[in-house]
Amino acid sequence: MRFDNFDGLFSFFLLLLFVALAICRSFCLKFSVQARPPTEIGLLARSGMGARVTRRVHRRLLRSGDVNLRGQRATLPHWAQRAKTTVLMAAFNEERFIARAIESVFRQTEQAFRLLIVDDGSSDHTFEISSSYLKDSRVRLLRERHRGPWAALQKGLHSVETPYLLRLDGDDELLPSAIEGLQEVIEQLSPPVALVYANHILVDEQTGTREIRRGHFLRSRYDVLCFAGPMAPRLYRVSALRALGGWSRDDPYGGRFMEDRLLEFKLAGRFSFHWLDRQLYLRRFHGGNQSAVDMRKYARLKKWGIRKALKDWDAPYCAIFHSVNSRLHVKLQCKKTSRTSP
Repeated sequence: MRFDNFDGLFSFFLLLLFVALAICRSFCLKFSVQARPPTEIGLLARSGMGARVTRRVHRRLLRSGDVNLRGQRATLPHWAQRAKTTVLMAAFNEERFIARAIESVFRQTEQAFRLLIVDDGSSDHTFEISSSYLKDSRVRLLRERHRGPWAALQKGLHSVETPYLLRLDGDDELLPSAIEGLQEVIEQLSPPVALVYANHILVDEQTGTREIRRGHFLRSRYDVLCFAGPMAPRLYRVSALRALGGWSRDDPYGGRFMEDRLLEFKLAGRFSFHWLDRQLYLRRFHGGNQSAVDMRKYARLKKWGIRKALKDWDAPYCAIFHSVNSRLHVKLQCKKTSRTSP
């Protein structure tokens, strides 16, 4: 090839440089997702690049042959095969916190687990951020049109293949020994124990304060009704959940609020609970929590659920409600006398 002047030669080498840069960029993008662990991808998703990064990662995951968003894998690796507990997370518009929640599962001392995320029709980047973790074969991601927590949790329950199920909200976190501690306890208990719960740390995102919320032993089903709650974390025996049909939508709001508390009332009618006195969960209060926004609905549902349980059990008690620091409490009073229940 002949060049008549210096300008032509310079243009040729400049063209070669642009071609080389384009090839290098394409090569780097091709392998960048494979080279990054899921944790790093999640951190990128929470950064200012979140929208661009997660969409690009999502497209690449869809094109890759070893990932299926419906979670249908021919084989599972060693950890997933050994798993006895599925962490079930139903998430709706949790892009601020979902990566922290998922990463808290990966930090568990018990690595033999499965993580099942059900996106409840989110309109933000919750689904894309969750998709970036599908490279780990222990993770499965489902999508449900937005009908509230009841529908998402039921969809997840139908897909659980382990004997135990641990609930994790999309804006909370598991402390490192949560799965190991709860699973170890429930395996030593007889089948009538359907739920094991522990203590949690309540973090106020607005004030920065932390408070330990401790549970206590629940001697009877009536103790479950009087428990101020919430029980967090909660490890369920899957066979007990399925025996009762799982989460319900027969309440005044169709399963959209306080779904876990109503499930506890239903379980208490046939099974017993066990308390583990350890801090194993971080519960986050940030003002946007569903329970904070809909306090009146929660109070109405709690009254409805307790009265329904007493009626279903043909209990000799009636419920007396009162508020303490904006929290609804209940005492059970004998119908024939003024003596309250123990």
